[in-house]
Amino acid sequence: MNLKKLNPTKRLVVGLLIGLIVLPVFAALAQIGRHGPQSGHRVQIAFGFHVNLYHSFRNDTNDKSGFGKDIRIIRHIIRTLDHFNQKGIPVKGIWDFDNLFSLQELLPQYAPDIIRDIQRRVRINGDEVILMSYNNGLVSAMTPAELNKAVAWSISNPWQSGVKDLFGKFSPIVRPQEMMTTPGNFSVYKKHDIRAVALYYSATPFDAFRIFSRPLSRAEAHNPVRYYNPSTKEEMVVIPTYHFGDLTEHVSLQHWVHELHDLQNKGALKQDALIFINFDADSELWKGIDLPWALAWLPNTGGLSALIKEVYNLPYVAFTTLKVYLDHHEPVGTISFSQDTADGSYDGYSSWAEKADASRYWTTIQRNRRVCFATRKALAILKADIETKQLENLTILAETTRLRSLATTNFGMATPFLTPQRERVMAHLMNDLDRYSDQMEQLMAEGLRRYLKRHLLLFKKSDRLMPLDTVMILSSQRHDKGGGRFINIKPPKGYRPGMHLALVRSDGKAFSTVDLGLKAVPGNHSRLSLYIGSNDPLSDGIYQVCTVSLNEDTPIEQPTSTFQTTLSNQSVSIHFKKGQIDGIFLNGVRQMDGGSLIPYLKWGHGTYRARGMVSWSSVSRDRQTISFRITGPIPGPKDRTLCKGWMDYRFTLLDDLPYLLLQGKIQYPTTVKDSMFKATVPALMRPIDFNWQAAAPAEIRFSARTTKADPVRVLKHNYLGIATEYALDYFRHSDRNLNLDNINNHITDSY
Repeated sequence: MNLKKLNPTKRLVVGLLIGLIVLPVFAALAQIGRHGPQSGHRVQIAFGFHVNLYHSFRNDTNDKSGFGKDIRIIRHIIRTLDHFNQKGIPVKGIWDFDNLFSLQELLPQYAPDIIRDIQRRVRINGDEVILMSYNNGLVSAMTPAELNKAVAWSISNPWQSGVKDLFGKFSPIVRPQEMMTTPGNFSVYKKHDIRAVALYYSATPFDAFRIFSRPLSRAEAHNPVRYYNPSTKEEMVVIPTYHFGDLTEHVSLQHWVHELHDLQNKGALKQDALIFINFDADSELWKGIDLPWALAWLPNTGGLSALIKEVYNLPYVAFTTLKVYLDHHEPVGTISFSQDTADGSYDGYSSWAEKADASRYWTTIQRNRRVCFATRKALAILKADIETKQLENLTILAETTRLRSLATTNFGMATPFLTPQRERVMAHLMNDLDRYSDQMEQLMAEGLRRYLKRHLLLFKKSDRLMPLDTVMILSSQRHDKGGGRFINIKPPKGYRPGMHLALVRSDGKAFSTVDLGLKAVPGNHSRLSLYIGSNDPLSDGIYQVCTVSLNEDTPIEQPTSTFQTTLSNQSVSIHFKKGQIDGIFLNGVRQMDGGSLIPYLKWGHGTYRARGMVSWSSVSRDRQTISFRITGPIPGPKDRTLCKGWMDYRFTLLDDLPYLLLQGKIQYPTTVKDSMFKATVPALMRPIDFNWQAAAPAEIRFSARTTKADPVRVLKHNYLGIATEYALDYFRHSDRNLNLDNINNHITDSY
């Protein structure tokens, strides 16, 4: 019902009816806990304001389409707090900021009064400043160096935008951007003397860890608890945190307070309780919602002022800050979970991960990480023959650009699209990273050429080895234990597919390689993927790339018509039916069912599968590699498809490895975009085909069957180099979770 469209008389009647029905209920609820013996314990309330003016769904402009809304509401919050303080009510604010975008760039230019006012409130009124991350960062997917810098720079940095730089003091507590954590984060925080992490324990899907941990008691849910990870041995104090959704869950803040104090009086809650309400500082809920008068009585709609008025005169309520509460209250329980937390769609990363652009961004970031890592090693090897200062400057530029690009906002959480302005900003950042990567690779190549001119490298001659090129191998792995290794090199001059190549060290040691084919990398380059299976560590250094003369025929090409129904090595077997994958087996045990790895899409109510068929197979000249290629069209919906899609996948089995390697390209069909996404929001408006439901480029259909007593376990390895696992046991909450289609409760680096 739209009350604004009713005439005044009808609105009055509706308002009276609502009041007669609902207000007596609230009057009765308000009496809870007011009678009977008083426990002496208090309910303490803290209000937290999450400041981040850099948005995925709004522009970088000082108006209502950009961060103008943030500035308006933050000013309102400050005025509200000042108003109550002037009346003698000691309510305080707890502020967390991103430093780079908000404190360093936007607020100084557009609203310096906000920084001055919060500085005043910290100094005079007892407001508290806690940490977020310097770059509004995707902290769960940062390397150790990136995370350490994001944390350290949030405190103090060369641009004087750290919270210590601006406010003189801060509380060593982190409220992570988007509530993101991963095992290992807590240890890094501890190194920076951070005492606690605030994470949502919310009743809504906009949560962090509620569905991952055991249920908390009332005392634990309203007090600090101890986080312990049995795999990493990390410990950290966690402050259960709530937002406006939880106010609605408890009817109102006043009712929530009465509910807790009633438990205190009954002896069921034998300590103080903390309600920490933390939410985005740009939320209209802090200001209040302009409702028709007949609905103005609704709780949680009157803004911060109404919340304070609900509870400030209750004798057992106190306003507090997090550090003050922690100083007087020890953790009351211990929790554990191994999932990576995020307050996205149903406690996961789909808000950031499930976009085509995100994959492109991540590829560029990963490439730049590898190049920077290799550059540091090249500086040590080439020394006088390399442009040291120029490379060092490029590395610094790349690292700072990478930190800026790693803002969560650049990946989400707006979905399925970001604002076009955000996409343009990210395109510039990715172009910069690719340019830095190209320049560093070029300088390393020039340094290698100068080095080779000045140093005569003696390689043992062999009738079977013919040099093609000289390369410098620099491991980009943080923990390189040697042995089998995959590398990517620039294709040597004279290279042709099917050649058998070896890498020869200066001491004459030859490392046989397996050619995995060419692949494209950012910047329209190509790289040759090789696998070296030797148990002898492939140390960093300079190698010759040689062809190996074998008394073998050329690669065996088999046409589709005579293709085998099974391809296998010592461990893995792939079975085919009508030219498509029918099953994959490891040591004779089925691991994947038919249909695995072949792309499909869901559009409307239909499923459209690739019509891929095996087009060729080959056996390498040294018999170590079996490859097969599946190509074919990907159809789209009839009369709605503008251009059909296609797939071109190459699968490889290595003789001594229990792996099936997949390298390929895919193009989905394009369909008619006859709808408008966010037609009323100019910052997000764009044409779209709303019928697209899912795209599966390489689905793995596990054959394994599990039980509730033995659920699937997810193994993950994050960007801090930490491997952990967790049980997919969400059926604890509902049997409907026994058949989940999608989970995004972890971020995984390569193994």
